[in-house]
Amino acid sequence: MYLLYLDDSGSPNDKNSAFFVFAGVAIFERQTHWLDASMTEIAKRFNPLDPQSIEFHAQPMRSGAEGWHAFDPADRVQATVDILELLTDPRLRLKVFAAVVEKSLVTSDLGSFTFEKVACAFDDMLFLSFKWKAGGLS
Repeated sequence: MYLLYLDDSGSPNDKNSAFFVFAGVAIFERQTHWLDASMTEIAKRFNPLDPQSIEFHAQPMRSGAEGWHAFDPADRVQATVDILELLTDPRLRLKVFAAVVEKSLVTSDLGSFTFEKVACAFDDMLFLSFKWKAGGLS
């Protein structure tokens, strides 16, 4: 079984931004331990006594908001780089899905539209994975 975490960047109704991003990362259920362990090691640099209290959100980390101002900007950047590098860790086998949409080109509900695009991509990945394991693709 795969777990899929989804999040958006921006707001569908924000007139000040031209794009809306809806993205996610999928991980096989038995790999979550390794992802958590890796992220906990990064979090310990910011709160060794309670690393689980650290939330990695790009905008606050970049701007120094939500308590991140207490940490050196270079340390915040390095943590961001380290987290992004987890996407390429071969042990984790993370799969990234995203819909980046220019708002002016979509006339339907933007949230539903982008969710459908990401969900279909995830479904395709599951289908291809199943077909591959069943010997249906060569």
